[in-house]
Formats: sequence, C-alpha cells, structure tokens
Amino acid sequence: MSATARVDTPLGRVVSLPFPGRIIKVGDPDRETVKTIQHRLNEVGCGPIEETGIFDATTKSAVKVFQARFPDATGRPLGIDGEVGSFTWGAMFGAQSVPSSSSSERRACPPT
Repeated sequence: MSATARVDTPLGRVVSLPFPGRIIKVGDPDRETVKTIQHRLNEVGCGPIEETGIFDATTKSAVKVFQARFPDATGRPLGIDGEVGSFTWGAMFGAQSVPSSSSSERRACPPT
C-alpha cells in the first residue's frame, strides 16, 4: 500500500485509497488492488486469508463476511454478494475514497 493520507473510519484508522471505478470480483486482474482488499479484510477480522493478490473463492467468502458484519458509510446494510463495489469499498477504506457520483454500484429505490 502506498503512503497516502490516513483517515478515521467506523472500523478504525485506514489509508484512504481511491475507488478504482469498477466492481472488483473473482478473477480481477489488478493484483495490487486485490492484495490491498485482502489486507484490509485481515485487518478487520474477516480472514485470515492469504494476501496473494488473486481474487479467488476464499477472498469472495471473506468479502461476504465483511458485508454481513459491517454497514456502508451511511449505516445501511451492505449487499452480500462477495464483490467489492463502491459501497463495500467505502465501508473498507472510508466514504471519502468514493466519488459521490459513482455509478458502478447503485441501490434500487422503490417508487414513492
């Protein structure tokens, strides 16, 4: 992980990393990003998993544990799908790490 600003999150102090703008899931080729996610999962007790940089079934399971245990930045439950989209990323690395106009992961809102 690079030496960027550390921020306080509900899960403790963390290096704030910008959301990569896409959903990270099984088979993702960006090993550095996946390794960072794996490290964070271990930090918050959702492992232990090996920090290999390969998003495999074990990493997916650990992400599901994270999503079941922790809310998003607004306190709402995360969707439990084992993928790291903007809401899960924000819960892991701080809400300020995700642009507010991110469209890579949206909640469906029922009509009012």
